[in-house]
Parts: sequence; C-alpha cells; structure tokens
Amino acid sequence: ALMTVIGNSLMNQIVNGHGITSPSSILTQLDTKLLETLKQHGNIVTNDGMDAAVCRYRISKNEFTFAGAKRPMYVFKKGELIEIKGDKSPIGSFIHESNKRFSEHKVSVSKGDTVYLFSDGLQDQFGGSEGKKFMIRRFREMISSIQHLSMQEQIAIIEMQVDDWKKDYEQTD
Repeated sequence: ALMTVIGNSLMNQIVNGHGITSPSSILTQLDTKLLETLKQHGNIVTNDGMDAAVCRYRISKNEFTFAGAKRPMYVFKKGELIEIKGDKSPIGSFIHESNKRFSEHKVSVSKGDTVYLFSDGLQDQFGGSEGKKFMIRRFREMISSIQHLSMQEQIAIIEMQVDDWKKDYEQTD
C-alpha cells in the first residue's frame, strides 16, 4: 500500500509536472524515481515491486499506446480477445535489472471495440467453495462472456460475480 501511495504521487509529478505522456517513459521514470525514493527513506529494499499499466488514447488516430509492468491490456475487436502483454519487470523492485526500459505497444481501435486495463486484485481474490484464488483465466472468461454488454451492465455483473466468489473471505487488494 505504501508503494502505491508513493507511486501515485510520483506518477502525478511525471505526467503533470514534467509533461511526460509516453506510457513507456512514464513507467521507466516511475521505476527510477520510486527506487530513488525508497533508497532515500531508510534504504527500504523490496523484492516485490509494483505492477502498473499505463495507456494513452489519441482520439484523432483512434489509437491506444500501452505499456505495462507485469500487467496486460485486453482489447476485444469484433468479439475476439487480443491480449497485449506487459513487460515482466515490476516497478520499484531491487532484484530486477536496473535501468529497466518498458516497451510500448500501439493498438488501433474502432467503434465497438472494448479495452480493459486492470489490477491483479480480482485474480488474487480468495473465495469460491475451496478458498482458492479467482485467477486470470476465470477473469478472462468472465469478461469474454460479457464484453458485448454496456459498461454499466458489465460493472453490475462483475460486482455480483466478485461478491459471489468472495463470500466471507476478506478483500485481498
């Protein structure tokens, strides 16, 4: 949670303060600045890091530019799922290579396409009849079955399915 708060503040500085809008540059700067911040405040060392997904949408080009640190972007085109994978390195981890560079992916979209960015919170949520994790496969199947609906309908279904899954288990993320 601490890393998320620091990361959010740093991201605001990067985008709003420095005007950086390239998703890969945002993640690269965020990684560098987060590591510097952690070192300055008591030499906090973390092997975990933070997942992040950033995209920029250019209306004039109908184009998304995406970069991910351990997070994908899902795009449905005519009902077909296209997964754009993020890089394997997290933000702010000391055990991954220093001077990380994050790759950028451009995706053209058309009216009726649906784009999803998401955290790992749902897939890591414990629940079900055996207290297992929800997992990415179940999430992918869920959004594949509802992606043709309006966003309001999708939100209602996702919230209902998460509540049904979670049951009495604590929220994990």
